Amino acid sequence: PLFTPLLDHRLKKRNVIISFGGSYFLHQLINAIEYNIVLNTIALKNPDTMYALLQFYILSGCADNHALEWYQNYFTRFLYPRANMASQRISDFYVSFGSSNNRRAFFLKHIKYLVSATEDEYAILIDSTGCQNACKVPITKVSKHNNETNIEFRVVLVVQRATGLPVYYEIIPGNVVDSSTIARITRIMAQYGFRITQIFGDAGYSCPANLEKVILC
Repeated sequence: PLFTPLLDHRLKKRNVIISFGGSYFLHQLINAIEYNIVLNTIALKNPDTMYALLQFYILSGCADNHALEWYQNYFTRFLYPRANMASQRISDFYVSFGSSNNRRAFFLKHIKYLVSATEDEYAILIDSTGCQNACKVPITKVSKHNNETNIEFRVVLVVQRATGLPVYYEIIPGNVVDSSTIARITRIMAQYGFRITQIFGDAGYSCPANLEKVILC
């Protein structure tokens, strides 16, 4: 805690030792490479929460219920003083953060940034990964994959070929057939200015139409 109760129940500020280096470095790095311009395209009432959570996930890796304690002991709280890191408020933040409008605005700016920063417009499509059983979101569906039946949604990832940086992701219902993914994601990447040149997938991606597209691309 940052305050200590006195005998008359008033609160006295405490002097605390905070961790400085990691927070300050990330803050300076994001601004130096001008990635803050990308992040600021996301429409939020309180951007400080987004930046503080970004630092929390990179520097800590702990569950969200530790976010407030971490925030109080890192220089992050001085960099982003308006951040609301209470665990119940983080859930509310995700609702506004993950809207379709924000997602679209982010990818348009993020992909444009990658192209201008690296001059590489080639991408790799990664085999979709199932998030199973305990994940309850509206698109969670019954899936049969590799002779196993699960209740899941699936995550598809596209990375930049030259750098390995993430370009795009998509969350799809668990019952979507893998073989229908290639053409759709390829079209989306073409609209964003990236061309899929490699695919890392299993047998679920294999069908005559997909093999023809991959060979001819």
